[in-house]
Amino acid sequence: MLKKLVAFGCSFTYGDELLDPTLPLNTHCCDSSNEDYRNSHCYAGIIAKHYNMEFINTAFPGASLEAMRYAAWWIKENIDLSECLFMVGYTNPSRYSFFVADRANPIDEYSNYYPERPDPPWNMFYHNTWLPFDDNQNTQWHEMHRLWVNNSSHEEYDRFNLDQTIGYFNSFNVPTVNMMTNMHGMLKNLGSNVKNNCGFNLHECLSADDFCPKRHPNENGHQKIAQRLIEYIDRVKLIE
Repeated sequence: MLKKLVAFGCSFTYGDELLDPTLPLNTHCCDSSNEDYRNSHCYAGIIAKHYNMEFINTAFPGASLEAMRYAAWWIKENIDLSECLFMVGYTNPSRYSFFVADRANPIDEYSNYYPERPDPPWNMFYHNTWLPFDDNQNTQWHEMHRLWVNNSSHEEYDRFNLDQTIGYFNSFNVPTVNMMTNMHGMLKNLGSNVKNNCGFNLHECLSADDFCPKRHPNENGHQKIAQRLIEYIDRVKLIE
């Protein structure tokens, strides 16, 4: 029996910009005080509530496909997969992440990004989207980012990265809803080899009024996505 819904993805699936209106306006949406609100109003959390399932949201702002694979590995090592429904929001394959081997050194070096938030055990990365070139910082992570862009960034690797991630999630034999988030032209690469491909890009099923200022879905946008995915889950009888 499926008891847990586990979501994987980036900020789109995480619920970035969803903020509890009872909290101070300057509260960051990633603050731990906002976690319950964010998880209950993001599309995967809404779906979990609809089916009366426990919700585990491993998605994270800036996450890459590599980070999603690591989160899936962590879930495999720590949770009974026979109880799980996976919801995978594939992010842009050109993103990448650097694993942080020094566990004593907190991920949250960039406290302005995610203040007051303890890092979950599946997010042991610096993500390249946290490392802009124009912020006058020169940490080891910024240097690794610069070297990666100059030496390793390539469209062929992006295609391989997406294919590898699709194959990894397929290998679990867990009931899974697969979708693209805001990848636009990459949608065609989530093809017939993907089990339970819901067949639409989440970003493209929303109207202009369904987005927050930084172009993440607002509460109404997440409701629309959730309803469309519930209709898909029921149509293909993914949950018996």
